[in-house]
Amino acid sequence: MKEKNKKYKKNCPTCGDDQLYANIYSFKTAVKLNKQCIRCCQIGKQCGEKNGFFGKKHSNESRKKMSNKLQGHTPWNKNKKSHQCGDNNAMTGKSVLYFLIKKHGEEKANEMWNDIQKKRSISQSGKNNPMYGKPAPQKSGNGWKGWYKGWFFRSLRELSYRLNIIEKYNIDWENAEKSKFRIQYKDQNSTDRTYSADFVLNGKYLVEIKPKKLMNSPKNQAKKEAAIKWCEQRGMKYKISDCHINKNQILSEYEKGNIKWQNEKYKKRILEYKNQAV
Repeated sequence: MKEKNKKYKKNCPTCGDDQLYANIYSFKTAVKLNKQCIRCCQIGKQCGEKNGFFGKKHSNESRKKMSNKLQGHTPWNKNKKSHQCGDNNAMTGKSVLYFLIKKHGEEKANEMWNDIQKKRSISQSGKNNPMYGKPAPQKSGNGWKGWYKGWFFRSLRELSYRLNIIEKYNIDWENAEKSKFRIQYKDQNSTDRTYSADFVLNGKYLVEIKPKKLMNSPKNQAKKEAAIKWCEQRGMKYKISDCHINKNQILSEYEKGNIKWQNEKYKKRILEYKNQAV
């Protein structure tokens, strides 16, 4: 019984590739008959004089029949787009809601669509969200983004804080987006989320840069409460700061080559500001 579970190997006499046999009986037979691998057997059967069509040609009548069959069929070409792409696709410009309305009527379709959206929201929120426990992507948000001396900033306020506080007073700092500074919390809807502040100063202060008008929103209040508890457990303090943006200073750093914008539109805007200032 043990022999049947083994795999026996033999080289193909034609191509030299390994052939595997499940049991010793088929292996012994292959060795005795000096069998070729399946590929070489097929090639041998279909090539040269062994090909059933060897020395023959299609008659004119056969060619016409084959031509007639191909008429009306678009030959496949990998360099061409599918005839079902773009405007030719039946789904172009249409959504699931479109087909629900068509099948169930507008009122029923809206109810079904709202139910689908709620289920989708629940299934992708909190710990079910693929971004849970990860820092926000560099392309997220609406602020001016870029790199200052290799450090990625998400807003001009963050950049101004780095220039006017951290560098001005030579403060020791770390990027608070590191996983060791990530905070778990529940938002105003009791959904599990994670939050990363902006800076850790001297290993004692966790700092969030936030415009004053946004500090008291329900979501930011939930973040604040979780961050305060997190800091208390580690002997740290949590601070929220709103930093004044000095465009002349940012323009100066950009002209020195210390700032690299993520998007060309920011480069154009800062140059427009320079022209306006002149």
